Amino acid sequence: MTKIEKVQRRFFLMIAHKINLAGYPTSVIERQCSMNSLQSRRNFIDILFVHRLLNGSIDCPDLLQKIYFNVPQ
Repeated sequence: MTKIEKVQRRFFLMIAHKINLAGYPTSVIERQCSMNSLQSRRNFIDILFVHRLLNGSIDCPDLLQKIYFNVPQ
């Protein structure tokens, strides 16, 4: 767990105390506050980047060349 994730976790625990969810897992508190974990946000941004790369919104032939496409015949 990185330092920033520890800070976010502490923030969620403080929020949980304020809204009477103390003792619940962090994932429950995140859902209750309509927030995603940093890891899930990073995953989403990674997927969005690859989507934009494949659809031509991002012009980077060097990166595109590193992606293996398996096209059945």
